[in-house]
Amino acid sequence: MCGFVGTMGQNSLASFSLLEKSVNSIGYRGSPSLQPQFYKSQMFCCGFSRLDICDLNDRANQPFFKEGYEHIMCFNGEIYNFQELKNELIKLGYTFETTSDTEVVYYTYHHFGKECFKKLRGMFAIAIFHTKTQELLLARDHFGIKPLYYCIKHDKVYFSSEIKAFKSFLKFEVLKENIIEFLSLGINLDNTTLFKDIYSVLPGEILYFDSPLACKTTPFFSLLDTFNTSSSPDIDTIESILLKSIEKHIPTDVNYGTQLSGGLDSSFVTTICHKYNQNLQTFSVNFHIPTLDESYFQNMLTSQLGIHNHSFIYDDFFNIEFLKQSIYYEDFPLHHPNILASNKLNNLASKCGLKVLLSGDGADEVFCGYQWHLLQPQMIDNPSLALLNLAYVSPQLLSQTLNLPLKPINKTLIDETRKIQTDNMMTFLGQKIYLQKWLRRQDRSGMQNSLEIRVPFVDTHLIQALNSLDTKTKTQNLAQNKFILKLIAQKYMPYNLVYQQKIGFPIPIREWFSSSQSHMLLSLLQSDRAKDRHIYNNQQISHFINAHQSNQGDYSRLLWLLCNLELWLQVYID
Repeated sequence: MCGFVGTMGQNSLASFSLLEKSVNSIGYRGSPSLQPQFYKSQMFCCGFSRLDICDLNDRANQPFFKEGYEHIMCFNGEIYNFQELKNELIKLGYTFETTSDTEVVYYTYHHFGKECFKKLRGMFAIAIFHTKTQELLLARDHFGIKPLYYCIKHDKVYFSSEIKAFKSFLKFEVLKENIIEFLSLGINLDNTTLFKDIYSVLPGEILYFDSPLACKTTPFFSLLDTFNTSSSPDIDTIESILLKSIEKHIPTDVNYGTQLSGGLDSSFVTTICHKYNQNLQTFSVNFHIPTLDESYFQNMLTSQLGIHNHSFIYDDFFNIEFLKQSIYYEDFPLHHPNILASNKLNNLASKCGLKVLLSGDGADEVFCGYQWHLLQPQMIDNPSLALLNLAYVSPQLLSQTLNLPLKPINKTLIDETRKIQTDNMMTFLGQKIYLQKWLRRQDRSGMQNSLEIRVPFVDTHLIQALNSLDTKTKTQNLAQNKFILKLIAQKYMPYNLVYQQKIGFPIPIREWFSSSQSHMLLSLLQSDRAKDRHIYNNQQISHFINAHQSNQGDYSRLLWLLCNLELWLQVYID
């Protein structure tokens, strides 16, 4: 896991000092003990901060290039089938000097070209510059586990693992038309961001830039296609794929642990990981509110397995400086407040000497774990209603408090939903949209602590197998969430742990915004600084604050998003 920044265009070398500053701004994505590495030429410059997990030797450092080859590569991620690819490349005549997946990706691209990305099983964001043709390629993994952004300014292409790295090159401006959509869903539905002129490389996408900076886009993977297969794997096959995915996600060169909420998904990952590592460490967070406390299930599992669990109580919600810091690392307003607890948990794991944590994220989206998966019949020919089920707060409610336009629903997305069988619409949207905010949370929360978060449920083989089944099959005729995962898990875990009531990873913000401390956050919205922006409907905001605190309704999510928007504007735009 790593971070990189680069520029491509005439006289890129002239801004090399800015590039150095930019790379240092995301230096936390690498190991504290390693200095960033650079490549520079007149046309192309890049810098790389490395978190050494696979092949700890300097020979695996990046930017990566080999004598006699015509491309330079920056690669952020992990390829879990790299050994199989390496064996294939050796048969083709390639020789290796490292044991890293970086060299494997480098040669795989050299031999197969753009087709190589279809062969990679893992998470990746990749930049490749061709020294002969003066072309730049950017590519991002199938599901968008690893981030990659770009902008075109001053006759150059700038690209980076995080948006904050662009601050060295340009002044940030907010794209106001994207605010309500982002606050509602946690992402924007196209390649635009909250930042004007800064774009995201989409999951499963390759971008080509030539020397005049013309951009050509081509997909190498379509989530839509995974729902239109004719195969129907049985549960034993799915179990085998899932177990193999977890096994492949286990690192071999560094210490690792798991995030353990106590729920089914993280408990299953922990159980399987323990088979490979008897000294496995787990990390858990709890709350003072009994209905949100999962320590009973955490203790049940760790006692049974003989695992040392690092657990703590999170109650630092009104720490404004910590909120600002978290927003800085996120690049965006914090969509769900559980990222605050995640940041503390991952920091604890890093202090314990770990470089990798495995997570249960993605299981709900892949195995149909949400209540809205059971609402398929209501979604017929109605993508607007479907999207509303994914919203943290409805766009209509947000529009009452913000003097900002409502963005039309992305036409490409609507067209895609029409190609999906109604039975699978919510599953498709959950994987395409809802999953993205959790993957971003895990990347940013881990990376700010020089920690890699791995998500074995977000695996191409597993998702292709499950998406070939209809949602009714995966939910026992819309009666039981994660039906297939539960059938698999009960072979390995206690029955009452498998079939416990789902809690998720909630934060008690309803109670916190009703407390006397809430003025610390809410005063942000009533400040002169906020009023001068002319984007807040102050009368309506006051109405919702009073309604929440007098127990006339739960508006905690709305208030959380508005406070986050204001803090984000202070951190990134002011």
